Amino acid sequence: MIEKVLEALKKVKGVVEPIVLSVEDRNKILELERQAEKRTLMGIWPGVNIGVREALNRQVVVAALTTEEFQWPIKTVELVCNGEVIGEQVSFEEAERLKEKGNIVIGNFVIYKEKFIKADKAKVKLLILPLKLEELKVEGVKDLVVGSPSVPADLYIKSIIGLSKASKYRNCGSIIVGFNL
Repeated sequence: MIEKVLEALKKVKGVVEPIVLSVEDRNKILELERQAEKRTLMGIWPGVNIGVREALNRQVVVAALTTEEFQWPIKTVELVCNGEVIGEQVSFEEAERLKEKGNIVIGNFVIYKEKFIKADKAKVKLLILPLKLEELKVEGVKDLVVGSPSVPADLYIKSIIGLSKASKYRNCGSIIVGFNL
């Protein structure tokens, strides 16, 4: 089953060099994520990397490099306060439309002005969501989740896959895929 997932990952455009992570590597990545979450994300808010945390909690965890051909899903980040979305990543077209309505837009991240004004700023968190990769489906695999690691975890993943391998891909990133058997 693990080999099926590795083969399926290799078929996703822009995903290369998948490897199964050891327990030690999983623990190191979790620690790096915890450290990154203690710092503020986007320079302003504390965050939680839900996608990586969920992936690391699965029976099997795989890491892979991503090339510039990888199509990152649009909605990967939400700004929340008491369970309400007060900001989120959207398409660039949607961001322009929402900006015209008076919302705050940074690139393709929109902060809903009215909701943000009313929010208790001490309770605002930035959530890094699991990635939705529709093309990654493997029969017999349960609870598959994909996460986008923080910069320190990304660098660690590149080091265990091999910096020489990572250096041959332009704009190389990484993902973590967890699943149950």
